[in-house]
Amino acid sequence: MSKETIRNEMRWRRDRYPHIHRDSMKIWHHLEQSALYQKARQIFAYASFGSEVETYTMIESSRRLGKRVCLPRVNTGTADSQAERTMEFREISMPHTVERSRFGIYEPAFWEQICTPEEDTLILVPGLAFDYAGGRIGFGKGFYDRYLSRFRQGIRMGVCFEFQVTEKQLPCGEMDERMQYLLLPGGLYSIQERKIL
Repeated sequence: MSKETIRNEMRWRRDRYPHIHRDSMKIWHHLEQSALYQKARQIFAYASFGSEVETYTMIESSRRLGKRVCLPRVNTGTADSQAERTMEFREISMPHTVERSRFGIYEPAFWEQICTPEEDTLILVPGLAFDYAGGRIGFGKGFYDRYLSRFRQGIRMGVCFEFQVTEKQLPCGEMDERMQYLLLPGGLYSIQERKIL
């Protein structure tokens, strides 16, 4: 199947999934119990939108624990080409320092501090489909792939529901960045160890 066919199918299934809130809470419970989360000082999260795994409870919980939470902000500028647009992560210093982008997604204010991943930073990556080899298919804009290709530090975790993980490897190319873990309602799956931790 082509990437676009997989995107359309997974988007259709996710938009009709009835247990988004329940499974989102399971996902964040597994994250909070993990040694990787407990050691992490920075969490690069995302502001959930539509039928994505919900993140707002996890974001506030992480901030209360004293972790530095950063969200992506897309810099569109005057670029005509999608490939020229960039994404960066900025800190959320207070809950009200976010604003809606033109796509309706919450982003940090432009004056918030830019964050760069460190060795113990958890990078929580949304997507439409993943496989057990770390492959990922996103929404086709390439923001995460371009960002992750620039910054090799940090621990990459794909965040999704169980049905978004395919047994067959996805049609990923050289420009597609791979995950190290999958964060699922059933637990934290290690790509390298091929098992739930």
